[in-house]
Amino acid sequence: MFFNGQTMAKLPEEIKKFVDEKYHGKEIVLSIATDVLAKGMYGEEWLFLTKEEVFVVKDSDAKIQIVIEVPIKTITDARAINMVGGGALEVESEGKPHRLLLYSNAKAHDFTDAARIINDLAKKGTYRELNAERRRKYCPTCGKPIPGHTDVCPRCLKRHRTFSRLFEFAKPYRTKILSIFLIMICATLAGLSVPYISKILIDQVIRPLKDQWRLAPLALALLGANALQIFLRAVQVRIAAFVGNSAVYDIRRTLYKKLQNLSISYYDKRHTGALMTRVNSDTGEVQNFLVDWLPMLLESALTIIGIGVLLFVLSWRLTLYIIIPVFITVWFVRKVYPKLWLYFARFYDKRSRLSATVNDTLTGIRVVKAFGQEDKEQKRFEEKSKDFRDTSILLEQKFATYNPVLSITILFGTVVVWYVGGKLAFAGEMTLGGIVAYSGYLAMFYRPIFLLTDMTRIFTHSLSAGERIFEVLDAKSEVEDAPDAVSMPDLKGDIEFRNVTFGYNKLRPVLKNVSFKIDAKQSIGIVGRSGSGKSTVISLLCRLYDVDEGEILIDGVNIKKIKYVDLRKNIGIVLQEPFLFSGSIAENIAYSKSEAKMDEIIQAAKAANAHDFIMSKPDGYDTYVGERGGRLSLGERQRISIARALLHDPKILILDEATSSVDTETEKAIQEALNRLIKGRTTIAIAHRLSTLRNSDKIIVLDEGELAEMGSNDELMGKKGIFYKLIQIQTEFAKSRLILE
Repeated sequence: MFFNGQTMAKLPEEIKKFVDEKYHGKEIVLSIATDVLAKGMYGEEWLFLTKEEVFVVKDSDAKIQIVIEVPIKTITDARAINMVGGGALEVESEGKPHRLLLYSNAKAHDFTDAARIINDLAKKGTYRELNAERRRKYCPTCGKPIPGHTDVCPRCLKRHRTFSRLFEFAKPYRTKILSIFLIMICATLAGLSVPYISKILIDQVIRPLKDQWRLAPLALALLGANALQIFLRAVQVRIAAFVGNSAVYDIRRTLYKKLQNLSISYYDKRHTGALMTRVNSDTGEVQNFLVDWLPMLLESALTIIGIGVLLFVLSWRLTLYIIIPVFITVWFVRKVYPKLWLYFARFYDKRSRLSATVNDTLTGIRVVKAFGQEDKEQKRFEEKSKDFRDTSILLEQKFATYNPVLSITILFGTVVVWYVGGKLAFAGEMTLGGIVAYSGYLAMFYRPIFLLTDMTRIFTHSLSAGERIFEVLDAKSEVEDAPDAVSMPDLKGDIEFRNVTFGYNKLRPVLKNVSFKIDAKQSIGIVGRSGSGKSTVISLLCRLYDVDEGEILIDGVNIKKIKYVDLRKNIGIVLQEPFLFSGSIAENIAYSKSEAKMDEIIQAAKAANAHDFIMSKPDGYDTYVGERGGRLSLGERQRISIARALLHDPKILILDEATSSVDTETEKAIQEALNRLIKGRTTIAIAHRLSTLRNSDKIIVLDEGELAEMGSNDELMGKKGIFYKLIQIQTEFAKSRLILE
């Protein structure tokens, strides 16, 4: 028995062993745990699907047994039926319905997918795997679903570890942190002295109406204590702002550097909008925590300790009464607020999905408008925005429910002070000034405890954000320099694919055992039908991905053993859809060589047939190209990308259908530029117009991921194989266009 990655939860070892023994050697296409037993009681049963049967397994009284088994070949339909509070998975076999299992609404997502896969297998013999977006993730520890925006389980989040890792970024500023702590102690002491001075003023001056001369010094003492506290708080905030923002800058810089170094496969599985949220919103949450709330947390701890001591000094009896609501408050915060963490996880999940939707729409705004789908995108946005709104409302309503409970406990403490304190005053055990001071201290005492509600919220916000940041920082790039990688700054350009097999999904290879050689400075064309693997060859050569089997060699060295920076330095690419960054034309040409002088930029532009159209613009080389180069035509962008490649001066040049989307006149100008560019370089060209490959030294023909033909243009035309047929199709198509025109 082996699994193909569609297991939707943590599979118990006993169940796995049982299925392995009974269905040994069979591929398990799908396995899902349900949370409702056949009798409607909560419990666990497992649905398994192979290519031959679907069956349900349960562990009953320490005995594992099969509940039901249905052969796939007998199934005519599978459906997930909605019921009150849950649903049922049913299949129709040999004209009879069979109920496989029940499930709660929490599992409806999974069993809807299961029904679709069973139908695919029964009717087509194949199935479509769940893509990364549809496949629900489960925690390997607790087995429960994980929110879609993250790989982190909010239930199993190790918050202490996350906090300590965040604090690692503050270590370079530990001297300033120590000064913040000392200032905080001084400010707390200044604040604690205010109620005690008030006690002296009431008990020793105002109430007995004597020693009037002490009014001024005591009033000045009150002023001085408050002023000192305000001044020290201001200094503390200034230093904390520097430390917090500097630490977050370091986090954001480290995060962005990590994103730059991750392989393309990481981005294939994630939304750009969600990653933007990590860099912007999540680091903002951490910044809010480090700058605002962490100092407040430390200050509150000091205040609670200091006031606790003073309350016992003023009246230990009264303090015993006050401890009861304090303990209730602490218990409430510890027991109730952890339940809110799941609401926070949902909040961030919905926010991330909303960001991804906005990013997708704005990135493809031209396509949206071209097809008149503004209303559709508006509805899609409103749906995501509504989900986010509802989640936010639910979260705030939970806080609105819990906060009054804390307010009542604080109010109860205040009433106790005046009632019990008043009785102690009548008994001569406490003075009026003592009651006033005690009341003031109690207000100061409850304030940091009351702030724990918001602190808990911010703490959870920040640590969840921090965990999402560390999720990226801990991600392993699938393409990294080998430990024994060698520096090869000057490559010759000999290339060899040796028995290369690769698939974006390892179970479905795109290239299958492909082998060929390219000599240095040769010009090679790669052709084939759509989906035959042409672009994949380019991606592997650039080492955007690593091969699954076989190896790729440059100058006789496996590219995994060549330092990545040297490999990229020696490879230049001109894409079918050239990408330009926001900035000037000169900045885009110099992108591959930031230290290039203006003379070099102009020389490259001239060689790319771009100089004339650049100079015709009002700002010349300082012309702003717009986002993605949108203010320039496709042909202009293409020539700028050629100039960029010329300035890069690579030993290996890749042309990915560089002239397929432009008019004939522009193509001629681009082709002239390309002819200058390819001289003295190993050139690999993917061409839409096969006639442009006529002068290539060698043409490689791919068919369904396999090397079908290889040879010169004349040799392949003489074989009258796949290449010959492709030429014939393009020739007929060109003739039909001329007739229509």
